[in-house]
Amino acid sequence: MDPPSLNEDALADADREEIVAALLQQLVMQQTNMALMFLGRIPHPETKETMLDLESAKLYIDQLEMLENRTAGNLTHGEESLLRKSLVTVRGHLVAALEA
Repeated sequence: MDPPSLNEDALADADREEIVAALLQQLVMQQTNMALMFLGRIPHPETKETMLDLESAKLYIDQLEMLENRTAGNLTHGEESLLRKSLVTVRGHLVAALEA
């Protein structure tokens, strides 16, 4: 999952709400990608190696769950959907890793 880009050209024409929405999307994708990296699902960007660190993965999943709980009722449908899909993905990979 690639986070949306926040380049200067896009920000120049964006209003505050669009910037905040893009930052939220970027945060969710960043946390998701970190969890997936620690679950061995995507390689480390620098070393290109995969790793399995369940404790670190769980930390990022916990952060996504906290974000879901703290923003309940305050997200757009798209933001809520992105967060929910991200959590389903990382939770599924965590369960698979724990069962392996």
